[in-house]
Amino acid sequence: NFLSVNSITIDATHNIIYAAISFGVIKSVDGGTTWSNITGNLSFNIFSVAFDSTNPLVLYAATAVQIQKTIDGGASWADSDSGYPRTRIASLVANPTQPSTLFIGTTSSSDAFVTKVSAAGASQIYSTFLGGNVLDQGNGIAVDTSGNAYITGVTGSNDFPTANAFQSTKADIVPFNSTDAFITKLNASGSAFVYSTFLGADGTDSGRAIAVDTNGNSYVCGSTASFFFPVVNAFQPQNPSIFTNGFVTK
Repeated sequence: NFLSVNSITIDATHNIIYAAISFGVIKSVDGGTTWSNITGNLSFNIFSVAFDSTNPLVLYAATAVQIQKTIDGGASWADSDSGYPRTRIASLVANPTQPSTLFIGTTSSSDAFVTKVSAAGASQIYSTFLGGNVLDQGNGIAVDTSGNAYITGVTGSNDFPTANAFQSTKADIVPFNSTDAFITKLNASGSAFVYSTFLGADGTDSGRAIAVDTNGNSYVCGSTASFFFPVVNAFQPQNPSIFTNGFVTK
């Protein structure tokens, strides 16, 4: 019923077991025989739980990039990550002797990159990262006659770099493990964006391939699980199912 369990935390002092699951946090006070849901208004897909060893009503829960706290045993949760740089969280633990002190274990996520190599393959003409603070992946690239590079892929980063964007912010309504497609045009020297934009909506979206015509228009195809994927002049204006569908964007 819980889809997946991401981690287990045991509060031996109060004989409580906490499980971070796909849809929140559950706990057991009888050794795992029965479980109760203490998710409240917590974000989905919790990766780890930490507890205050002096007060069983105080708990911390971590998503991939967010920390939330409850002071009433899970009835309500609030953000508790002021100043946190939003790098990906792998683990979370409270200092047992100073439970107001939290330790976060982080992990790096991949960035996309774009590299231009000389005709003989002997040197790089330019090479650059392309991404934000979470997962970014380049899936397709095209080049026009002026040497500008067009890249599409998938990003989970809210801070993916944008410029002259028709969609300047990531559109997912779920703040974890969700992605938008991106479309980026680099100038011929690789030193600056001509434009860079998100492309997506409420679900998981990914750019898979890109092409460019003689007028500099780019054509992107990919996959989307969004019901509200942005459409313009569409021959199929609605997602016909609850599953992933393809998209084509000019």
